[in-house]
Amino acid sequence: MKRSWTAWAVALAAIFAVAGCNDYGNTFQNNTGASLAFLSPAQISAGNADFVLTVNGRGFVTQIAEETS
Repeated sequence: MKRSWTAWAVALAAIFAVAGCNDYGNTFQNNTGASLAFLSPAQISAGNADFVLTVNGRGFVTQIAEETS
């Protein structure tokens, strides 16, 4: 009986450990249904000076952060 309780405890600990992990150390966000309508500039060369990226669309959540690479 002790072995089965130990097995359950180990299994539950493993499930909670895996379910709480992702690449960014935060929780997953559900799809907001956002869509991109306009992006400016559409193209820019690497190494250029700083520029302002304008992103327009709909369905974005408040205080969204855009990431570029």
